[in-house]
Amino acid sequence: MDYDTFLAVHKGQLEGAGVPEHFWPTVHSKIGNDIFDAGTRFTMGYDPSEGVWCVQVIGESTLSAKDADNIFLVDHAWTFDSLPTAFAQLKQHPNLLVRMAQLVEYVPGQENGDSGGSEEEKVADLIGTVMDKLWSFLQQYRIASDDQTEIKPVWYVMDEFGSRLQHSDDPTFKMSPFIYGQDRLGYTLMWPLCDVDVGEGATRDYAYGVEKPLQRAAQLCPWHPERFLGMIEAKPDCLDATAEHAQEERCGEALPSQFPQGQVSSCPTHRPLKVFTDQEIVKSFVTDSSFAFVDKEEDADILWIATHFKDFKGLEEREHFTFINQFPCENVVTCKDLLVRTSRRAVSQGISSAAETTGTPRGMEVPDWLPESYEMVTELPQLVARYLAKEDDEDDSNIWICKPWNLGRSIDSHVVGNLAQLVQLSLTGPKVACRYLSRPVLLNRPGVGKVKFDYRYIVFLNSVQPLELYVYKVFWLRFANRPFTLGKLEDYHTHFTVMNYIDGGTKLHQINCEEFAPMFDEQYPQTNWEAVEKETFQVIKELFVAAVSGQAPSAIVPSVHSRALYALDLMVEWRGEGENQMRPQVLEVNFTPDCVRACKYHPQFFNHAFKTLFLDQAEDCPVVRLA
Repeated sequence: MDYDTFLAVHKGQLEGAGVPEHFWPTVHSKIGNDIFDAGTRFTMGYDPSEGVWCVQVIGESTLSAKDADNIFLVDHAWTFDSLPTAFAQLKQHPNLLVRMAQLVEYVPGQENGDSGGSEEEKVADLIGTVMDKLWSFLQQYRIASDDQTEIKPVWYVMDEFGSRLQHSDDPTFKMSPFIYGQDRLGYTLMWPLCDVDVGEGATRDYAYGVEKPLQRAAQLCPWHPERFLGMIEAKPDCLDATAEHAQEERCGEALPSQFPQGQVSSCPTHRPLKVFTDQEIVKSFVTDSSFAFVDKEEDADILWIATHFKDFKGLEEREHFTFINQFPCENVVTCKDLLVRTSRRAVSQGISSAAETTGTPRGMEVPDWLPESYEMVTELPQLVARYLAKEDDEDDSNIWICKPWNLGRSIDSHVVGNLAQLVQLSLTGPKVACRYLSRPVLLNRPGVGKVKFDYRYIVFLNSVQPLELYVYKVFWLRFANRPFTLGKLEDYHTHFTVMNYIDGGTKLHQINCEEFAPMFDEQYPQTNWEAVEKETFQVIKELFVAAVSGQAPSAIVPSVHSRALYALDLMVEWRGEGENQMRPQVLEVNFTPDCVRACKYHPQFFNHAFKTLFLDQAEDCPVVRLA
């Protein structure tokens, strides 16, 4: 690849990484000729007084930041795109496992001695320990998926040289990943930020670009916990909740000009309501004669669309009245980070009782129907503080599940019991970290054992002021494929229930709600599903009362044109000592949920939904009014 082509392909990367322009020709030359010459200017050594490795500059002269030759390639010893892949590769490649164990300076048996067990069990334990320690060394960059629908992290470990550079708040070097377009191989570029004398240390900033002191200390906590602990001990109230995020930019919606107290439509009653939709499943299953489909949006009485609708004000200017299947600012429940803030409001406004937890930062208390949760960027200090506070607990309460706030189907979700991993995941895109339900109510699957399950209820929101909310009586279930255990947090089939979207054609285990309730009652005779359902309905009501209690953009606001359908996913958790009290827990709220199973097993589902939402015929449908 000649230099002009190289620049055409890589200029954006080089500029984005902040690589000074005088280094660009050297990057092209060294990658093209496979030149790894850091050994000519650096040496590694172990500092027993500090208990760390260090890297120093060597040579006959100062390493100048202006010398175009002084940018270096650092090789990547290992790259993987997911934890299951990482565990599989370490198992398949013993030499890789040995190299990674040496990198993290782990000797099998050094912590607990020879734990016994089969050779396979020993290898599995070694892999788990090495992966746990590797999070302090892992780096990541992000790339678009093949279909361009999501951004996925790619994890890598720099070679022994790159991994030995220590942190400094006043670093002498900067390092940045670089993907070479010709072969898609990853490297790390390393260049001086200043002139570095012979014998001086080569360091980098582990929290580059993070300036707020508390945020920076939290991000550096896996390597330098003393700084963070000192800050929160000196000023305990530094973790208290601050003002809510501004959400205007997130939604970008043109709100209605006025918020009417009642919702009265002027849709025609002498003919079928005309429906425009971009969803084929709606066209196939809305068969009631009260509705007819049209091909143009401007002809429709009802817009049922999967994309985010923003122009609520524009609906008022249409020639004829039009419904839309969305409410203004509904992202306060459908985005996971905003769902957490909305749920906290349920506590602060006395709508719900707070969860019985100690040490939660003031203003961040959640209801007893939501796991303790934190947004992983702005609330990383609170998350780190809670992790450290729970570190010595023996009740498995220091395990967290990290989820992107804007994705579903368990995409890029991780079950985590490691502080370094929590911090690293906070850098991979906006996520929330929720206390993992380590004591879920399980269902005994014949031939499998006791597995996790979650359940989904569909709710219909007809009005905000006054609140008019219905729940569909039919609910849907999902099950894990392996018995529940906290021994392997990386095992998807143990900890997740979404099986109908993953690669490999894993079959989704189907049990209808009519079959499930008797099974549940038989396995848990001390209670019954009817009682769980009653609590679930109360939880849903409290959530939506909180969601509509406030002003835009922090609450769902009224719109005479709006009707909406949401799917709530929940689990049931044991509370108190032993297994004598169950409590539903909200996992997430979905807009335009996948309704394939709903229609497959209950073909009248969309007819019921449309009649409840648009014809006010809830009494003719299997729904329960909650408010």
